[in-house]
Amino acid sequence: LVCDLLDSSLATLLDHTPGRRLPVAQVLDIAHRLAQLLGDIHAQDIVHKSLAPHHVLIERQSGALILAGFGMASELSQERQASQLAIESPDMLAYISPEQTGRMNRSLDYRSDYYSLGCVLYELLTGQPPSPATLVPTLPDPLCAVILKLLAKSPEDRYQSSVGLLHDLDLCTTALDHHRPLLPFTLGEQDQLQKFLVPQA
Repeated sequence: LVCDLLDSSLATLLDHTPGRRLPVAQVLDIAHRLAQLLGDIHAQDIVHKSLAPHHVLIERQSGALILAGFGMASELSQERQASQLAIESPDMLAYISPEQTGRMNRSLDYRSDYYSLGCVLYELLTGQPPSPATLVPTLPDPLCAVILKLLAKSPEDRYQSSVGLLHDLDLCTTALDHHRPLLPFTLGEQDQLQKFLVPQA
């Protein structure tokens, strides 16, 4: 087994960044690449279930991202989460979806990873794990709306596919790249269920 040498992670990058906040353009680039990675993983019927900054590995010279931490991953498209929460470390609690806690009467599916992605992006932009008290007034409202959609309590209110998420991230990136104001837009216009899921109450 030959592996690339990855000398950093998003957690390390945050720790070495003043204020533990990354620039919006860098976060959008990371978000785009993570959304693509999740789309590829979900297309293989795998739910990661452990997306967190310390599981996103970075090769500093090239900037390549690799998703690690597949110890809790599942090959099921939907599974009932055990009432006894099993996680790798207490640090993961800030990044798991509500349905992953086992306290909601519903199955866990690939959309749980989108919630975790929202938590990671929130932290990259604000320097803190998700907390309602942590706000950065200078962040563009549409980008905040994308992240809040990822963080929706109900999976039905989150993004349903990497395609829909990537479309909205591209709108944010295009405006930023062309030095245009990021105006509000309708979220999820290109979004649709990535997998057929039985509706849950």
